[in-house]
Amino acid sequence: MYGIVIRNSAGERHHIESEDKSNTIPTINVNNYNTINTGKQDDAKHEPLKIQNEPEVTREPTLDKNDVMRILLKAAMNNEGRLSVTQGVLETGLHFTDVENILKGMVDSGYVYIDNNARNGVIEYVFKEVL
Repeated sequence: MYGIVIRNSAGERHHIESEDKSNTIPTINVNNYNTINTGKQDDAKHEPLKIQNEPEVTREPTLDKNDVMRILLKAAMNNEGRLSVTQGVLETGLHFTDVENILKGMVDSGYVYIDNNARNGVIEYVFKEVL
């Protein structure tokens, strides 16, 4: 025999058991008013059990490595072909380590080289084809 425990808005516990001897799980019907009808005859005697809506969770779309590389390239194009890790973080919203690893991978591929900014000494990744 299976059962379900539900709490109503007053915090009272309601236990619904399957009367079926075949161990089936009891069914719960939810109407348009977010109340629960258990199918029992004494449902009308009790306060309707309210369903609390879960807060809506919004997620940022995930970026794959190619998307990130395109974002970094566009950012470099808007900055005379040069990009620091910090600028990459601001453009992509990713963590510093993630942006740095992608930029280092682009260095290893030969698309980018590393240079120091002459004015402030910041390490910059230079996109050769954008200069």
